[in-house]
Amino acid sequence: LASMAYNLARDGKNVLLIDTDIEAPGLATIFLDEDSIQKGTVDYLLERQANSSFHANEDIKSYLNQFRDPEINEKLSGNIFVIPAGKYDDCYLNKLSRVDCQDVRIDCIKNSMSGMLKESVSFLSSNHYIIHYVLMDARAGFHEIGGVVLSQLPHVTILFGRNDPQSWNGLKEAIKLTATAQKDPIPIIIVNSMFNNRDSGRGEAQKRFKNDSHMYCSDYYYGTDAQPAVDAEDEAHSPVYIPYLDALNGPITLLSDGSEEKNERVSILSDVFIEKEYREIVNRIYSLF
Repeated sequence: LASMAYNLARDGKNVLLIDTDIEAPGLATIFLDEDSIQKGTVDYLLERQANSSFHANEDIKSYLNQFRDPEINEKLSGNIFVIPAGKYDDCYLNKLSRVDCQDVRIDCIKNSMSGMLKESVSFLSSNHYIIHYVLMDARAGFHEIGGVVLSQLPHVTILFGRNDPQSWNGLKEAIKLTATAQKDPIPIIIVNSMFNNRDSGRGEAQKRFKNDSHMYCSDYYYGTDAQPAVDAEDEAHSPVYIPYLDALNGPITLLSDGSEEKNERVSILSDVFIEKEYREIVNRIYSLF
């Protein structure tokens, strides 16, 4: 998600990132100094669940954070804004325990998430930042929040997984959701993440992943009259392969404190983010929209 935002901003797009993975938040630490965070997704959900007509109005700016780093911003012609999961202080776990992630009231979670999204985009627009893309980090697992973010709000869903039974068990359920949750199937991009590109058997491994992707898309996503061949390109089942890189084995942040060590780390990561495999995801988004 971070690499996609970075590539879009390099292309001059204004991007809003929303972290809905509230139990495993990590998006903020890539882009933000934690001391700058005031509120986030958890706070908005609590407010909306307490009062279904809640609107943050002018206070929505306390949820929004703009990415700023002197080493990186000069490379970007667009802007990145982030709504974190929340402020990681002594109150965060208490707030998290009060969020009803399985709220069954009609469209409650959907209205909460779309309300936060619309208020943020409207506020930024009024301050001369037209948002071109909104990227939402989905919460893992089966629950109302994940279902809304994966299948009710998006124009495209990007699914990251590995070629093992545990990963496919989750991916196939997500594929089912994207096929049926809206009037028409949501465009999907399937990513084989952390692919071992150094293995001598990588060609066979890629083939197995693509075959499984085709099988599940044929079973749950494609209509009976529109099933492309397994080797067809630019179809829902055609994977993007993201290789494992040693450079990712460490802190992932685009914030530098000005030290030589941090500057070098940020420089390495920003180079990784524009590798052709990450760029391919962004190019597929452009081809869709």
